Amino acid sequence: MIKLNIRLLKLVSLCYLILPVFVFFLTWVKVWIGLPVVLLLFYVSFRYSQSLTEEKAFEINRFHFFGVLLLALLWLSYSGVGGFGIKIHDHYKIYCLAKDISENAWPVSYQFEGKNYFLSSYLGYFISAPVLVGWISYKAIHIFLFLYGFLALIIGLLWLMVLTGVRAFWAVVIFIFVGGFDVAGYIFRNGLSFSEGMPQFYWWNSLNSNDYLLYHGSSNLLFWAAPHALPAWVASGVFFYDLFKQKEISWSPVYLFPLVFWTPFILVGLLPYFALKAVIGNFRSLLKIDNFLLLIPTFLLVWFVTSVGVAELDQGNIFRSIASKGQFLQVVFNYSWFVLFEVLIWFVIVYLLLKNSMFLREHRIWFGLSLLVLMALPLYKLGKYNDWVQRVSMPSLFLLWIWLIRGIKESKSYLKYIAILLIAVSSADSLTYWITGLKESKGILGFNPLKIEDVKSMPHAAKENDWPIEQYLAPADASFFKYVAKQSE
Repeated sequence: MIKLNIRLLKLVSLCYLILPVFVFFLTWVKVWIGLPVVLLLFYVSFRYSQSLTEEKAFEINRFHFFGVLLLALLWLSYSGVGGFGIKIHDHYKIYCLAKDISENAWPVSYQFEGKNYFLSSYLGYFISAPVLVGWISYKAIHIFLFLYGFLALIIGLLWLMVLTGVRAFWAVVIFIFVGGFDVAGYIFRNGLSFSEGMPQFYWWNSLNSNDYLLYHGSSNLLFWAAPHALPAWVASGVFFYDLFKQKEISWSPVYLFPLVFWTPFILVGLLPYFALKAVIGNFRSLLKIDNFLLLIPTFLLVWFVTSVGVAELDQGNIFRSIASKGQFLQVVFNYSWFVLFEVLIWFVIVYLLLKNSMFLREHRIWFGLSLLVLMALPLYKLGKYNDWVQRVSMPSLFLLWIWLIRGIKESKSYLKYIAILLIAVSSADSLTYWITGLKESKGILGFNPLKIEDVKSMPHAAKENDWPIEQYLAPADASFFKYVAKQSE
């Protein structure tokens, strides 16, 4: 048996999330600001480690433990992370940022179309590799990204097993392949025609393609949105453990605040659970000096990532452009279709699986909140590709799959076989990416990153690919770069 030390898993989770924050303050910020912040973070991290008590180890059979490692390795090696496996459109952003950060002085500056800019975005996924190993080689950057991604994936999957109480790797198999019923939207719009081969199913429940309504399955997340999914699974794992098992979140700001730098959308996705616990729990426990100290690096990170503007982005509630009763009814239908096939079917199944379970009675408030969050998110849109819905949903989807896996584990009725059949149906999109990744990989660990001479700088790549450039570049006179960032020589 492998005895999983929960205290160690918490510390490794924190180290994974906070590393890029240390890198940022040591290399992109003026020394007289960055160094004190780094010392402050070391102090708070030490205090957090001291607060952790030894807990009962989570025991996993060796066969299942190494099965999880192998599944994670296969999954990641086909995903495109670190230059291994499939190459998807969004991966080119990673290549661009990795090259720009490794080849330029920090903070990275650009001259583009007669204007001066600074790179300013959530860089948690991108900054560590080029800063720490970029001096070795371009390929070293991508190998680092793969290994760091593998660490995050293992952490996230171990938290999944701990939270579900399932000590077998079948839980990981479900997590890898489960998703929404995108095939329903495909059939609704196209019929049963598959004449052009295996289609991509993942957008089809957004009946209006301009709305970009999408709740990713786990494989879709890893292949398309690894910079968001990996930290989301790590942070969600440790947070929901504290929420459910410890019933105490007073130290959670220590590992949650780095999400501002990784992907603020994930922090927003965890906020409802944090806020409700603060209200119904012991709010005063959060008012400790350590959490107040964290306001300093949090403020600086927020200042940095908000140096870019969002005023020009497509945003607002889904009824904002309604001009007639017919349009209103169409929007209501589209919304209802989406939540039915992406949310409600799964929650009904999970409820039926767990309705007589102590697990559901103990966590019913969080079950209800996760349903409410996933129902509410599609009512608002932010960004050309609706990042709001796709990113903010990640913690609640992680929780939904925990409910589902736990339900299959506990149920002794025929419903578990219906749930397994539905998982198989929902896996159509995931299988598409696995098959494509397998075809494009050179074996299990086919390392084939984009050639460096084919990688363009972020401004040129953004213009060429019609990416919203304002999400990545801040004007040269932005206040953060005047007063906090290191000055270019």
